[in-house]
Amino acid sequence: MSQYNNTADAPDIRFFKARGTEATPTNISAGDKLAAINVEARTGGAFSEVGTISFVSSSTNTGASMLKFGTKSNSETSETYPSTKFEITEAGNIKFNNTYTFPSSDGSAGQVLQTDGNGTLSFATVSGGGSYANSNVEAYLSGGTGIDFSTGEISLANTAVTAGTYGSSTQAPVITIDAQGRITSATTQAISGGGGGGGSGTSYEYFKLHYTSGGAIDTAQGTGGISNISSNIGNVTVNNSASNSCEIIVDFGGNYNYPPLAITAYGFSQSTSEYNIKGMIQSAINTTLKLDGSGNPHGSLGTANITMSLTRSETGSSSGFGQSSHAWIYFTMGG
Repeated sequence: MSQYNNTADAPDIRFFKARGTEATPTNISAGDKLAAINVEARTGGAFSEVGTISFVSSSTNTGASMLKFGTKSNSETSETYPSTKFEITEAGNIKFNNTYTFPSSDGSAGQVLQTDGNGTLSFATVSGGGSYANSNVEAYLSGGTGIDFSTGEISLANTAVTAGTYGSSTQAPVITIDAQGRITSATTQAISGGGGGGGSGTSYEYFKLHYTSGGAIDTAQGTGGISNISSNIGNVTVNNSASNSCEIIVDFGGNYNYPPLAITAYGFSQSTSEYNIKGMIQSAINTTLKLDGSGNPHGSLGTANITMSLTRSETGSSSGFGQSSHAWIYFTMGG
């Protein structure tokens, strides 16, 4: 087959299809095969059709056609004719295995192909921000213990624990951890010597007591005459600020299981600029050192208040005329 001319035309093969007869042709019907190239192979002692390229009239418009490619797979060897595996539809779409159809035009930059689950593919834009609200992904996701999931966002659920730092040189953190490894409770507990016979488990608590020049508690200083309270003392209250009483109530806030092992006063002397050190024992002070409440001294008394008289002379503090003074009160705690 050859052709010689000065145009872009070339030799062609034409197939003519009509219904009726050659003498009286009629129009084709929708779905008619218009032309085909068939391949047959001899297997099992006979020839059978194993592949085909065919042109078929459109099922909806007899003036349009489809191009189909058919083959036989291993599972189709008993079939008489090859099945269509690849097809170009009259609209220019590509269809695979009679199952799903590609769109006839390109999508926009960044779009992806998605299926409707019924054989039609289309281009779609993936929404940003980590949200899957426009897809079926959310149907397969849910929150678990400690995990929240809502509108495409996965986050850690809050526990009942307040954010912060727990523990210090005198307080040990006490935490509760659940099976998922989350901290569900956090508190602190005073570091003690383990409740044994004293040893190295002692700690110290203290506060500063202010005196006027007349020896009364100077309630204008600090908080009602008290300042510099250490962290494990719950509260220090002036019960009587008069110079002949100076009665103080100390509450340790439940941070210790035992009463103090010793109480020491460091009274400042204005005349010598020195501290006088005095042990607060019963014979050294005017009023009784006492623990409120009832119980035993190695347990329940540790949570009670301590009432003591801390006059200026009892703490060793002194000052000249018109001068104020102060004393530091230290408690040696056993646990």
